[in-house]
Amino acid sequence: MSFGLMNAPSTFRTYKQIFFILYWEGMKTVVINFVQLCEVCQRNKHSTLKPPELLQPLPIPNNVWFDISMDIIGGLPKVKGLDTIFFVVDCMTNYALAHPFTAKEAVVLFLKEVMWLHGFASSIASNRNKIFMSTFWSEVFKQAGTS
Repeated sequence: MSFGLMNAPSTFRTYKQIFFILYWEGMKTVVINFVQLCEVCQRNKHSTLKPPELLQPLPIPNNVWFDISMDIIGGLPKVKGLDTIFFVVDCMTNYALAHPFTAKEAVVLFLKEVMWLHGFASSIASNRNKIFMSTFWSEVFKQAGTS
């Protein structure tokens, strides 16, 4: 069964309301199917998300390694036990560093290969990968002595 469908606001709310009153085996599947087939649910369903805005271009960099972009690509076929690549690209020269790594090595590689060689960039663009948004930045600033 796909749990992705439980992310729909009406499906999740319906499931949650029923769950506190009554539970049975296979309840999620029944709720998902019911909401998908319910004409009233589909007609009155609305998104609570803010509509996406137009993409804005990144500013033109002034210096080398002043503005960088980063990305992490994971879930690749394993090579020497590693299945993730960490990319850091200088936006002015398009010079790129790419390293295979385990998740625990990301911060060490970033500090060693980018920050210690070039200093902290004035701007860093990323795709808001969950690794970037959580432990990664906490550990970078902790290692740099920032509080």
